[in-house]
Amino acid sequence: MRRRFTSFGRIPRTKSKKMSIFNKLFGRTEPPIPTTGKCDACGTAMSRSDGYIITATQALTAPGYWEHFFKRKEIKEQTVRDSDEDKFVSLAVMSMMFSSRSTGWLICEQCSSRFTFDRDAAKQCAQSGRQPRGSGRPNIEDVTAAAKSAWQKLRR
Repeated sequence: MRRRFTSFGRIPRTKSKKMSIFNKLFGRTEPPIPTTGKCDACGTAMSRSDGYIITATQALTAPGYWEHFFKRKEIKEQTVRDSDEDKFVSLAVMSMMFSSRSTGWLICEQCSSRFTFDRDAAKQCAQSGRQPRGSGRPNIEDVTAAAKSAWQKLRR
């Protein structure tokens, strides 16, 4: 077998073989999956295996999430003039988007009714600690539309 060389030395065959040998010798290098957490919708402490992991898109485009968000005490106490409604909703969406990560949301059983998702797949993700398919940052236009719809429904 010929070895290939560059000006920087030998080109390694595969990184994965080296890592698997390293892992066998020294153990797992990834941090363990936490067994507890908080519901990303309501903040309730819970065991991960009792909840669901859904994508940020599923969470932030659900009108039920935004209705719950706008009913929170600290949000209800805000006095918003009709002319400022769009600005208020846009500010809420922007703050949520900036604080939102592209990883999945852990959702408790009680909050799960606010979202539309595959319960079996989301439960498996929560139990295994892996991210759901389609994870990533949500589209801001879709999030804004869901938030505005929920805000207008509550203001009637």
